Amino acid sequence: MPPRMLPKIADPCFFFFDSLQGAPSSVVSGSTAWAATGICHVATTSGTLRISARNICKYPPTTLPGLVFTGRTVNRMPLQNGRKHPNGAFGKRFGLPFASAAPSMPLKGEPSMRRILLALPLLAVCTEGRSETLIIGNKGEDTVSFVTLETGKERARVPTARMPHEVAISPDGTQAAVVAYGGTTIDIFEVSSGERVKRLDISPNARPHGLIWLRDGRLIATTEGSKSVTIADPRNGMVGAIATDQEGSHMVAVSTDGSRAYVANIGSGTVSVLDINARTKIADIAVGGRPEGIALSADGKELWVGDLSAPRVQVVDTATLKPVASVAVDPVAIRVAISPDGKSVVTSNVKAGTLTEIDRVSRKVRRTISVSGSQEAAQVTILFSRDGSRLYAAETGRDQIAEIDMATGKVVRRIAAGKNGDGLAIAP
Repeated sequence: MPPRMLPKIADPCFFFFDSLQGAPSSVVSGSTAWAATGICHVATTSGTLRISARNICKYPPTTLPGLVFTGRTVNRMPLQNGRKHPNGAFGKRFGLPFASAAPSMPLKGEPSMRRILLALPLLAVCTEGRSETLIIGNKGEDTVSFVTLETGKERARVPTARMPHEVAISPDGTQAAVVAYGGTTIDIFEVSSGERVKRLDISPNARPHGLIWLRDGRLIATTEGSKSVTIADPRNGMVGAIATDQEGSHMVAVSTDGSRAYVANIGSGTVSVLDINARTKIADIAVGGRPEGIALSADGKELWVGDLSAPRVQVVDTATLKPVASVAVDPVAIRVAISPDGKSVVTSNVKAGTLTEIDRVSRKVRRTISVSGSQEAAQVTILFSRDGSRLYAAETGRDQIAEIDMATGKVVRRIAAGKNGDGLAIAP
């Protein structure tokens, strides 16, 4: 019998079900399966209930919070209407906001029985699923494109301020921020509609470029026109800045906890280290050359820095704030990205139209992947998919985005962008 979709549910959701099937430790996110009722099993990650859309929505597994239904027991013990059971308090065991008894309310086609009502915030409904959206900053025409990744088709292209370069996604995945490298603003768009909902004026800070949306809701943007990094809060419009006092503060990487920023300063041959919360500069690391591409390991221990003037990528120890290694790459690594599993470092080599994949532990080159084939393609930004299986490379000179299968190293398709499409982000 084919799986039956659930009725559409609003956000936040109230889910009715009998109980949860399987202890959290025994179920892995991304490997859910349809039960006889047509509803999925529970999947957990780090103690939090999460949903995989693989079988519900026929899309790759996601990390969207949520809940899946079915089963009659937890570890073969009844839940007893949300009250205590042999494994402890239901809500505490699963880390839920609350759990309470609810009147009988059957799902369509299911026998009437008493169910538990759980309120859990969702980022997406699980009826028809939601394909990821690729957002592209088209710096040559002052627009941003919203592309449905499943089909590769553009569903919206909307105007921005002058020279949109980097793009960042809000923590809840619903909004996209786009810098205006030719001005003093950052635009905020709704991902679902493509509508611009806010324009942040960050003046006197100028020429915003590198952009990261912190988990606490603030935006971090390099503002090389004012030799600074800007901190802006789109919720209340508050704007502050930390001076780098360096030339060409262009790209930025931020620690997982949002406390420290590393800024590549092209014209000064340095990387500035900033304390975001104290709003002070800690140090300038002399790396030499013309550093631009930059990536920080998830544990915050290694900073990988590309060089526009030499065929290399350097490794900086963030404890000592000193370069500790240099890896040769196919000429000029304009961008650097670390895979989601932390095992690989990839550089975008603009002069050759290639990618260099490096083993992060051994610091040895694994392979060189031919993507664009020449400097004419002006291959710049690179972005991993959330599961690391795909990598997207902006061929800004050809107005397209190459999608690379990282297992095979082959380009599997090219997605049309606007003129000089460069900055990339993926929204769930």
